[in-house]
Amino acid sequence: MQKHRGGILSRCVQAVGFYLKRFTFTQVRLRIHRALLAVANQVVTFAMAVALTRKSRSAVELQRPLALARQSQTLQARTLRLAVVYTNQQKMQQQS
Repeated sequence: MQKHRGGILSRCVQAVGFYLKRFTFTQVRLRIHRALLAVANQVVTFAMAVALTRKSRSAVELQRPLALARQSQTLQARTLRLAVVYTNQQKMQQQS
């Protein structure tokens, strides 16, 4: 069971990664072998985490919307980490 869960987590992170590289939802779906709705859900959840991160909310405030998106705690943590990294990269690009 743990091995399967790890695969799900990495596919979710891959979905966001491909989307950030400007792949379409359909292209992402074909690459990671997930349903189109699952890809869309992960990308939208990530976008929500980025928006909340940009508003400098605390980690506790960020976890509630992700919990409502029915993400596990592990997936919530990975989504938040990815959102923080993405937000920081965007800030550095704007400064240069």
